[in-house]
Amino acid sequence: LTVVRETLGGYQIVRRDWDPDTSFIWKPGDHNTSTVTIVWNTAHAAAGRYRIRYHGDYKTKDGQVKAFQGASHTFALK
Repeated sequence: LTVVRETLGGYQIVRRDWDPDTSFIWKPGDHNTSTVTIVWNTAHAAAGRYRIRYHGDYKTKDGQVKAFQGASHTFALK
C-alpha cells in the first residue's frame, strides 16, 4: 500500500505499508473472497490532498495469479 500526496506534477509517495502509521488488515470472507481495511494515522501528516493506493494479487478460478490495483478517491487533510 502507498499513501500519495497530490503535487503540481502528479502524486508523491509519502507513506508505505511498512511505515508505523499505516496498517493493512486482511480478513478472509465467504466463497473465496476477502476484505482489506487500510488505516493511516494522519496525526503528523501535512495538510494537502491525498489518495491511498493498493497493489495486490488474486487467484482466478483456474488457479492463475493476476495482479490488480486500486485507489481511493482524493481526500483533503486540513
